[in-house]
Formats: sequence, structure tokens, C-alpha cells
Amino acid sequence: MTRIESRFGEILIIEDLATGARRYYEGTAFQSHAAPDGESCFVYVHIMCALLRRRRRVLLLGCGGGSLATMASRRGAEVTLVDHNPHSFEVARDYFGLPGAVLGVIADYRDFLDGTHAPYDAIGVDVGSAAFDFQKEFDAATCAAIRQALAPEGIVVVNTMVEHDLDPTADLIATTLAGPDRPAWIFDQVGEGERNAVVVVGAPRRPRLEASLFPEALREEFATWSVRPARNRAAPTARREPRSPGAGGDA
Repeated sequence: MTRIESRFGEILIIEDLATGARRYYEGTAFQSHAAPDGESCFVYVHIMCALLRRRRRVLLLGCGGGSLATMASRRGAEVTLVDHNPHSFEVARDYFGLPGAVLGVIADYRDFLDGTHAPYDAIGVDVGSAAFDFQKEFDAATCAAIRQALAPEGIVVVNTMVEHDLDPTADLIATTLAGPDRPAWIFDQVGEGERNAVVVVGAPRRPRLEASLFPEALREEFATWSVRPARNRAAPTARREPRSPGAGGDA
């Protein structure tokens, strides 16, 4: 559909003529896969959206094709969407139906967190790429900044990538974000390699998502996901490491 040159790599938007679904590539990163109306083709995005439902003021870190922002906005949330790449907002609006009601902010997500004082009812995080180091990027200082931007009864939902069942990444991030009053849970596909795992912090009880919340085409795949309490891991110190740019994900 289009090619765009950006400092993060060539952007390609490709449409499947049989289904109308669209894919967003940036350099070597597969950013988004969604219907033309913006509804994601990824189960993990629908899991994040379901966890964020009924939350009014929502902060989303990472744009990509804007699927999560589009879905949350259409379900009644007031969405602020942050990404360091201005082309992501253009792509999301022109090719993936991002609503005009979504407030787009061009900024590195950690710079935005350092400068915000607004309490959000929910924060969704979907940033990263193949070279993204989740454990380094979500250090104790960054997790503290996320908690500070959250309302007392708010929740945080984070998409992570894990390589295998023994990969501690999701549990480390969950442990660092959690606290005595903020339990952490992980949605995961046990046994799969190189997979998404969704961390949710702040839900007082084990989250239960009904299959009816998902498009019919994704329900069979959703049935392969399970939810478990986060395992306690040694959290990193609050020392802020030099950072790489906060990349945009599918959200």
C-alpha cells in the first residue's frame, strides 16, 4: 500500500487482498497486523484490551499501528498514546483507523513518564523490537515512574517477549512493578517458543477473560493461553541505565 522512509528503517504497509488485513513493517520489525478498521489480529493485543476495559483515563506507551489505542478508544476510554516515532501516528491514522479522539504525543516513553503528573486509571505498555532488552528497559526506576503515573486503584498491563518457559523476563518485570497492594499476574502460552507474555499488575484477583471478548477467529488461539501468579524474582536496583530509544510496538 505504501513505502515510507524513516530514521528507524523503511516502513512498509502491506494489505492481504483476500482478507483486507494489513501488516506494518518498519525495518526488520513486524509492528502491527490488523483489519482496516484497526481491530488487531493478535491475541495478545485483545488480551491487553480486555484487561483495560472499563478504565476511563488510559495511557498507552508504544504506537505501532495503534491497534490497542483504537480498540480502547472505541470501547469508551480517553486514550493518550505515546511514541517516539512520528511516522507511527501517521500510519495508524491513515491505514489502521486510529480515531481522532486519541491524543498522540511524540516522545520517548520514559521522558514522558518523567514529566507527567497525571494519574491514569490504567497504563498499557507495548514497546520493543527484536533487539529490545526488556529487562534493561524496565528497570526499577522506569517501573517506579510507571507506578507514580498510576491512580491508586489503577492497573498496568505490559506486553513482553519471552524465549521459552524458563525465561524470567515477564516475572522480573512483574516483580519490579508489583507491591504489597498490587499483585501481579501473567498471561502466557506455556510450551511455545519466542512468544508474547502479558503482565498485569494491580488486579486484586486472578483475572478471568471470557472467550466472548475475542473475535471468533481468535478464540481457538486464546484457549491456548493461561494465567498464573507472577513468580517472585530479585528485582533490579533503581539505578537508571543509559537508555536506547523507546521503540514502538503493536499497541
